[in-house]
Parts: sequence; C-alpha cells; structure tokens
Amino acid sequence: QPETAAIPVLQEPYHLSYPFLFEHEGTLYMIPEKTEVKRVDLYRCIEFPHRWEFVHTLIDGIKIADSTLLEQDGKWWLLCAAKQGRTRINESLFVFSADSPLSQHWQAHPQNPVVRDLSAGRPAGRIFSLNGQLYRPSQDCVRRYGYGLNINQIKQLSHQNYQESRCCHVDSAWQTGIRANHHLDWHQGLMVMDAQRLISRSLAGEIKS
Repeated sequence: QPETAAIPVLQEPYHLSYPFLFEHEGTLYMIPEKTEVKRVDLYRCIEFPHRWEFVHTLIDGIKIADSTLLEQDGKWWLLCAAKQGRTRINESLFVFSADSPLSQHWQAHPQNPVVRDLSAGRPAGRIFSLNGQLYRPSQDCVRRYGYGLNINQIKQLSHQNYQESRCCHVDSAWQTGIRANHHLDWHQGLMVMDAQRLISRSLAGEIKS
C-alpha cells in the first residue's frame, strides 16, 4: 500500500491515546483514553476511518487508562487501569461490568483493584481467545512505563472473583535499541505490537529534514 499522510480523527485540548475499537450490532465504536479529564467516553464511527461522533460518557469521575472491553457469556466487561486512593495507574487492573457496551451504568467489581502489581497490572491490548482460553496482555512497568509485555491467562472472571496467571513475558531486550513495548493487539489473525526505540542523532536529523 502507498504511504499516506497521517490524518487526525479525533482532536481535543487534552491528551488522547489507546483508541480501543469494537463492533456492536453492526456499528463500529471507539473508546479513547482520557485520563486527564477523568472520563471514559464512547464514539460512534460515521465514516471509517476519519469521521467519529460522540455518543455519551460511560464512566465519569475516575482517572481511567487503557479501557479494554470484553464480551463473555452475554455480559460486557471493561478492564482498565485506574488511579483510586493509593492505587496507581501503572500497577493496577480494575474491572467493571454492564449488560451492554453502550451502558452508562457500569458496576465496579468488589475486588477492585483485581490486580495490583507494577509488573503485570496495567492493560496492554485487546483480550483474545486461544483454544477456548482467554488471554490478557498486560504491561510490565517495574523499570519504566511499558518496559515489557506479559500474556496472562484469565482463570476466572465473574461478578465475585477475578483470577489470572502469567504465561509469558517479553522485555525490551528482544531487539537492540528497544526501550519499551507496551501494547499488543491480536485480532482476526493479525498481530500488531508497538515499541519505543532509541535512534542515533544522525538518523534523527534525517527524519526531521
């Protein structure tokens, strides 16, 4: 495919990231990260990929990052990192549930935060199913934000309990110059992973010019 210029699809006067996309009843939706304004907002696609419209706010008043949706057994689950009390975003996994991904009434899990671990809490991408098992990518933030990636098998997800176990870990040493890799998305047979790497001053000059 020929290269094209990047075009902003959503612009706000504050930081946006982690644009989680999902389809529901034939319509494509997006949940971007908005930790700065303490909201989880829902957008509907009008014309892919450039036109989106605001639908409504799903969760308000909580500093939430990396919202990741999962439909399981007729229920919708929202897994995310959050800043609440002494729990920090980089170490946490919170769970909320609702009957619909469009709901404005999400119930907090009684065990929240269900994970509190700098090495494995914060989400790192879409939850996927393999051989009938659910797997959750998470970030290892011990050395720095997004330093490494984990794949965790979800052992139990219910209104009363959440359990997972780590299956594998990838740190930034897998390739020379990589400083961090904090997101993995495997969907419909395609896997995408982002990474932060160091580049030389000469190469940086070439890119700027």
